[in-house]
Amino acid sequence: MIRAPYWFFDNILTSQEITTIHKIIKENPTTQKDSPANVKKTAQVKIVSWKYFKSQFAKLEDNVLIANRQNFGFQLYPLDDAFTLNVNTYAAKDKAEYAWHNDMGGRAPGSDQKLTAIINISQEPYIGGELFLADSAPFEIPQLNKPGAMVVFPCYMTHKVMPVTEGTRTSLSFWVLGPNFV
Repeated sequence: MIRAPYWFFDNILTSQEITTIHKIIKENPTTQKDSPANVKKTAQVKIVSWKYFKSQFAKLEDNVLIANRQNFGFQLYPLDDAFTLNVNTYAAKDKAEYAWHNDMGGRAPGSDQKLTAIINISQEPYIGGELFLADSAPFEIPQLNKPGAMVVFPCYMTHKVMPVTEGTRTSLSFWVLGPNFV
């Protein structure tokens, strides 16, 4: 049974680990394209393979499993080398944002996306870019405004990212799959 609509981890990554993540992203470019929900998304997106992160950042997956065990109770599949992550860059010059959507798309045969994980990997100060979830009413997740923080919530929850008005907000997003919802 779900106890809270989201789970967060403060300081899941240090500033040095965030720098390492940006280095991994830069050194492992891909031509794969984002397939966002059919809504306004003005963030720039890079897709990266989990295989480049797993040895150094297995704690990201481990903490999603902890959040699931403590709060959500879904059956989940482990991440494998074919798994990808999105690097979302929301720049003020683009007034970048992502309108209300959920992450239920991208179904693979025999599985559904169960959890969304978003980690703030920003390297510079920014204003705006707040994450909102909608349960019975929209509410902000202020914990994600700090670099190094991670939030986890069910993929079916509607959410949005407000426009960035100053600086650049960068996040790393991934989705954990499990058996089909019935």
